[in-house]
Amino acid sequence: GHSIALDGDRMAVGMSSYDATLAFSPSLIAIYERQNGVWIQTQLLDEINSEPVGGHAMLGYSVALKGDCLVAGAPGVRVAGEPERQIRVYRDHPGTGFQLETILRNSQDRSTVVNSSMGKSIGVDFDRGLIAAGDPLFTYQRPDQTYFSQGIALLFDMELGQTTACDGTNNSTYHHSHLAVTGSLAVADGHLNLHASHLPPGEFSLFLYGQPGAPFPLVTGGELLAIRDGGPIYRLLPPGPVGELGERYLEVALQTGIESHTLLPGTTWAFQALHRDTIFGMSTTGTTNAVLVTLD
Repeated sequence: GHSIALDGDRMAVGMSSYDATLAFSPSLIAIYERQNGVWIQTQLLDEINSEPVGGHAMLGYSVALKGDCLVAGAPGVRVAGEPERQIRVYRDHPGTGFQLETILRNSQDRSTVVNSSMGKSIGVDFDRGLIAAGDPLFTYQRPDQTYFSQGIALLFDMELGQTTACDGTNNSTYHHSHLAVTGSLAVADGHLNLHASHLPPGEFSLFLYGQPGAPFPLVTGGELLAIRDGGPIYRLLPPGPVGELGERYLEVALQTGIESHTLLPGTTWAFQALHRDTIFGMSTTGTTNAVLVTLD
């Protein structure tokens, strides 16, 4: 019970060091479901130990749970003798339970990290697909061989799908326009969330989707999402202005929306956001990266 996350009739309980006196003590996350008023254990996720022998991965030191997504901190993981603390993202699959989907790591070179505790605390915004991880012991070695210690927080995107050949446009905010797709790929779960960020505030924007193929450039700037064999490009309504923080969100209803006749289980789609921009006084078109997803 070192950490607990509750979501309706389901609960995740982290046991980051089942028996600290054992060299091979497992780290465990137990999944419980309330059935007929009784809590029953339905799954046990485990990590035996970390390198070297005697170290503990501490999987489940922190946990967060919502819907089909479980996020867990593992602040004791070591790889090749160096600290590689991890955030692990699991997805619930019908019949098999939670399966590891993604491992998030600090991008800094492990060989320069002297101490780290990333994953001792996590905060998850499931709707926006963002994970914040605290690392209060982060210490690294500078090029001059001195050491620098400071607490840091790392922010990760918890995205679905993969980016296609269309890259985000470098726009007037001096950033690349970015699209993240979050939520669930299961049509039965009801919705996907589209989050466009680093857009020019106040400009017109529109979400699009189509079947993947080869991208083609726009005369006014940007690359439009990959469309197979000149197939149709579908607009997601409503269009609207970019918010003052350079972001725009849209929830796609997979079962009840007007797009439900195309967004069917087993189909693959590319999603993208298109926006207007003004660069050097000229009106241009900008695009985010395109994200490829296959629905279940």
